[in-house]
Amino acid sequence: MALSTKQCTPVNGTKPRRPQSQIAVSRRTTLGGAALLGGMHIVDSASAISNGPSPRYWDPTDLVIPGMQKFRDLDLDGAASDFDEAWLRAPSVRPFLWQRGIALYFQSRFPEAADQFRSDVAVNPRNTEEAIWAFISEARMDGPSQARANFVQVPQDPRPVIQAAYESFKNGGGPEKILASSRRDGDQSDFYARLYAGLYFESMNVGLFRDNTAAKKELLAACATPYAQQSDDYYAAVARLHVNVRGWSA
Repeated sequence: MALSTKQCTPVNGTKPRRPQSQIAVSRRTTLGGAALLGGMHIVDSASAISNGPSPRYWDPTDLVIPGMQKFRDLDLDGAASDFDEAWLRAPSVRPFLWQRGIALYFQSRFPEAADQFRSDVAVNPRNTEEAIWAFISEARMDGPSQARANFVQVPQDPRPVIQAAYESFKNGGGPEKILASSRRDGDQSDFYARLYAGLYFESMNVGLFRDNTAAKKELLAACATPYAQQSDDYYAAVARLHVNVRGWSA
C-alpha cells in the first residue's frame, strides 16, 4: 500500500510510474481528486477488538487529502497534524508520506523530516526528490558538509532539471547547473529550477546569522512563474508556503 510520490506531469522528461496496486495521491490531488483502488483500505486498530463489533475500515487518504488542502491554504500546522495522525494510524503507509516530510521541514522538525524522506527512498530507490529533501533537512541539522557525506544515492533521473538539482546538492559548487537546465521562460522547468535553486541556497546558509537573500530571490521568482500561478501542482503550493513561512515578499 502506498501514497504515490509522483507528479502528474514530468519536468522535461518522463519518470517511471509506480505499480497500479497502490493508493494514488498525486502532487496535484485536490479534495476530490484521489483515486482509491480496490482492497486498499486498512483497519482502524482502535476498532479491531477481539469478539467485538466488526472492524471499521479506515482510509489513510481521509487525513492525507485534507492535510494537502490545508497545506495549499498555507495552514502548515493543520496540515502537519493531519499527516502526523495518518503516520500514527497507518504504519503500512508511513514510508510514502512525502507530504509529511515537507511539512515537518517547514516546522523545523528536521530529524523527523529526514527520516521520512529516507524511508521513502528505502522503499522506492528512484525517488530523486526525496533524496534531495533528505539532504536539505540534514543540512539544516548538521551543516551541508556532513549531510553531503551521507547523501542518499539514487539512479539517474530522466528529468533534466531534477537530475541537475540532485547533482548540484550532492556535489556542491552552486545552483548554476540547476538554473541552466531550464529554458527560464516561466514554464514548468523554470519553476522547478528556481525552486531547487532557492532550496540550494537555503541549505547552504546555516547558522545563527545566515543570509537568505539569494534563497528569497529564487523562491519568489519560482512563485511568480506562470506555471506556479496557473498550475495545481502541489509543489507550487510548496513554494508559496515556503515564502509565507519565511515572511518573504517582493
